[in-house]
Amino acid sequence: QKKATMIKPSLRLSFLSKILLLSTICIYHTLVFGCKEPSSCDEKFGEVDENWNFDQLCRDMEYTDMWDDIVSEEECRMYQSVYHLCFFCAGEEDGFCAFAQGCPSRPLSEDTNVTDVCAELEILLEQRIPPSTTETCILAEEVSFACPIFCEVLLDDNLANYLGTDTEAKKKALVWTARVNGILSFLGATFILVDILRDRNKHSNVLHQLLVGMAMFDLCTGGAWAFASAPLPKDEAFYVYGSRGTSASCTAQGFFIQLGFTSVFYNMSLALQYFLVITRRWREPDLKKIRIYLHAFPLVIGFGLAFGAIPEYNWLEYGCHLETTPEGELWEVLLFVVVPIGSAILVITGLMLAIFIKVHRQAQASRKWRFGIGKDSSMEREVFWQCFFYVLAFYVTWPHVFAVYIGHVDIQNYPAAYLFAFLAPLQGFNNFLVYVRLRIVLNARALAERASAQSALSFGRLFPSLPERHQSGGPEEPASMPAKQDDNNAT
Repeated sequence: QKKATMIKPSLRLSFLSKILLLSTICIYHTLVFGCKEPSSCDEKFGEVDENWNFDQLCRDMEYTDMWDDIVSEEECRMYQSVYHLCFFCAGEEDGFCAFAQGCPSRPLSEDTNVTDVCAELEILLEQRIPPSTTETCILAEEVSFACPIFCEVLLDDNLANYLGTDTEAKKKALVWTARVNGILSFLGATFILVDILRDRNKHSNVLHQLLVGMAMFDLCTGGAWAFASAPLPKDEAFYVYGSRGTSASCTAQGFFIQLGFTSVFYNMSLALQYFLVITRRWREPDLKKIRIYLHAFPLVIGFGLAFGAIPEYNWLEYGCHLETTPEGELWEVLLFVVVPIGSAILVITGLMLAIFIKVHRQAQASRKWRFGIGKDSSMEREVFWQCFFYVLAFYVTWPHVFAVYIGHVDIQNYPAAYLFAFLAPLQGFNNFLVYVRLRIVLNARALAERASAQSALSFGRLFPSLPERHQSGGPEEPASMPAKQDDNNAT
């Protein structure tokens, strides 16, 4: 009994020591180890194991105050390592993971389990909670269009039927039509520039200066359309055939297409020049007095609109420019497209009508009094037809563009979309055809006159006994040649 009483205090002391030791360890663990929540989402603690349950870990950290309850250093490290991947680090308040925002079909990765992903997204949608991690969100954004709960799209349908292109051939036709016509316009405008600039006699002529200005901006239009859909941002316009650009390349294309609208204002100056020459009988010295205004108006308005629209350029399925109504802002379409093109159509039409009335009345007066067509009236008629064809080249392109922006091309209307892709880039090539037309006409006329002169000479040699009759008609041809040269300089 005495021995037992001696052992009992020692046992009691040992028990108290263990309690003190455990308490000391807990206090040390709390003060020294203490699993702390990361101070920011940029802080990373270690490698992430793909076998971890990311969804459960992120939910624990979001909806429970569990950091003080973690006693294992390994468990703490696991939570800290996953922290930066959770959805609350992506800014849920900023609309994190807004998947299923659109339903255009696109190719899926071969290793994507669409059924499982759609089932998970359906649960998230029912619980009104976002995906647990940013990786899950990215997967949701890539796959959600293929889930029946979000979109009614066939999983094996990789065609986005934009602008009514239900086949790959139609997509290619849209792109290559715009591209080829853009290249033709670029080459046509280049021909006009080179032909005028290499002839010093044309440098000071007001008409040719206006044609140079118009051709320079036709280069912008043709060059921009030659790229077709290539400048479209591939991340956003992934379903558009040929898109491989960025937002910067898209803005650049939109800028040069808008800058090409300056050609419209040069058409107005050109029509005004023809109006003054034909109806007011202005000559070169008179035109040079207003030459600065004929150039200043197109340049100031054209560059102002092109730079002013930089923040508004966006991509469409057929290229980058301003969004058409009803998707685009109405004030943008009115300010940068409808008002400029509409004003040009009205002004050019009015000037052309005035020129037509003048030439028509002159022709009637000539028939009434049986006057022959003299040098001045012949030249005015030639100038009228050249003016008419330049206006016709304008009408081939711009009224249709005007109608597209004010009325909007139906997204499923392939013929209207194709017509736009065909006509929109064509202005430079049309002007080229009008420019070479005059040269062809004058060369054909010169060949005809030369053949007539040779025929008369041969006739005189065959019938030398009739010199007086043929000599009386002979000098008439040389007298008409200066008129043709005047026609060439004036038109």
